Amino acid sequence: NRWYCRSMVVSQEWQRRGIGRVLMNKLVALADEQNVPIQLEASPEGEWLYRSVGFELLDRFMIAFGEAEKNQGGVMIYNPKNKDEAPRAESAATADEALKKDSEIEPNILEVPVASQ
Repeated sequence: NRWYCRSMVVSQEWQRRGIGRVLMNKLVALADEQNVPIQLEASPEGEWLYRSVGFELLDRFMIAFGEAEKNQGGVMIYNPKNKDEAPRAESAATADEALKKDSEIEPNILEVPVASQ
């Protein structure tokens, strides 16, 4: 049993105010309570947020549209904490270190054919 977070978006004018973190903290608390892992695909911009609430990188991906390549992202997973385990709190420095290390992972490329018009 696993949950998949399909989309978590905060409108641009409301970004950088902690709304995304509040939403994700609620989701991971529920996952901990029900002992269910969560998987998602993160944009490069959103990856830091997910790391800061306990997600780990599984793999990188890049989508190619014809000749153009879109920014790579990451497939991430949150594994629920054991109820007896102390709460994990990842510092900004730890999230930044993990991002630097994981940026060296070679992405898998998904090619998407583009119809000519």
